[in-house]
Amino acid sequence: MERLYPSNITSKQAQALKYMARKKAEILGVPLLTLGGTGKDYGKPMMALGGPSPWEYCDGSSGMTKGKYEI
Repeated sequence: MERLYPSNITSKQAQALKYMARKKAEILGVPLLTLGGTGKDYGKPMMALGGPSPWEYCDGSSGMTKGKYEI
């Protein structure tokens, strides 16, 4: 889960977005990974496997990416 934008959202809005992300991960049966989260360490590198666009912007990898990359 990337950090929330914009930084001026209310605490109630941030809580709702985090709740929805946790529920979606639960429904999909996958862990919800966040930077600086309060859960246990995932213990593995997180990989992005590419998508339909040749380029992607990702905060977790410090900017523009191309193809597969480790976050």
